[in-house]
Amino acid sequence: MRIYVEFHDPSCLETICNILQSCGVQVGEVTMNNPGNSGNYNAIILLKNLDNKSSSQIEEFLEHVTEIDTLKFLD
Repeated sequence: MRIYVEFHDPSCLETICNILQSCGVQVGEVTMNNPGNSGNYNAIILLKNLDNKSSSQIEEFLEHVTEIDTLKFLD
């Protein structure tokens, strides 16, 4: 599964990855882009070893990260 996230603060990416890992989700390849006209950073994060965790569970893990502006599931 891959997720797309947009956020204002580049340090937010580390927070996102740490939360996912603490919930037992392995983070694979991470591709981050610098802000465009919107001023937001964005990243695509490959998630591995989900052990049947659903997208709604992943969303629940990350709901307290207030710096996330957009969270989308790509596959």
